[in-house]
Amino acid sequence: MAFVMDRFGGAVTRVHLSVVSLLHYLSFLSHWRAFILVFFHAACYSVLGAGISIATSNLIFLTCVDPGRRASAFGLASCLGSLSILSSPPLAGFLADQLESYAPSFYLAAVRYSFVLSFHFYSSVLKRTETMKVIRR
Repeated sequence: MAFVMDRFGGAVTRVHLSVVSLLHYLSFLSHWRAFILVFFHAACYSVLGAGISIATSNLIFLTCVDPGRRASAFGLASCLGSLSILSSPPLAGFLADQLESYAPSFYLAAVRYSFVLSFHFYSSVLKRTETMKVIRR
């Protein structure tokens, strides 16, 4: 696996983000389709999403962060991940108590997840643009 990531790391990351994004946006269709589509989406996401996203998160940091800031980026990502894991259940419970439904909690989770996916694509495009500016000089 390390050889593949060393040789094709950027392409693997882009393919992974594309597949996860596609599956995420297809999940909105699952409300209008049969149960088999929901089952297929859950199976694909569990196989492709969970393990690969954990395995490639380090690669994303290595490609998006300057070498001098990698240690602080790993620390910041760990802190932010811990805070989101810690704050999500109370926030979902608060929304469910105030609005008397769990639906807004799931909508909030979908919006947050969409923002994170969009941020990864935006950061890779921004990095590529900065690289092209340096090359043109």
